[in-house]
Amino acid sequence: MIQCSQIIHFDDWVLDLKRKKDTLYAAAGADVHVIDLGKGEAIKTGTLAHNTARSSPVTALCLSEDGNTMYYGNGEGGIFACDVRAKGNHSQAQFECSSAVTGLSFEYPWIAGSLQSGEVVILNTDSMLKLGGKRN
Repeated sequence: MIQCSQIIHFDDWVLDLKRKKDTLYAAAGADVHVIDLGKGEAIKTGTLAHNTARSSPVTALCLSEDGNTMYYGNGEGGIFACDVRAKGNHSQAQFECSSAVTGLSFEYPWIAGSLQSGEVVILNTDSMLKLGGKRN
């Protein structure tokens, strides 16, 4: 029989989870929550909020191989890059897609995003981070 060891409550839908070592990232609502798994129990330790005026939900997450950069997509079609080591304001690059992001996958230097419109976008993360990634 499987036993549940802990439940972590969020005030919105949890649409994606990613784990890197003893840290769990949960996309819940318009934020990515950081959860420490290293002390035998899961504890919410912070939030990586959108640094935009948008409030659409974070729909997909992926992490760079070293775990220092998180890429996340939202319901309005934005793909963001965030340095998870930074405190306070996280520097972000952004790429605008034609519809909501439904999934993300990373293999250096490429990130692939699936979209609700049935498209797949493939981005070069080196260019995205270097140029700020803005697209209109």
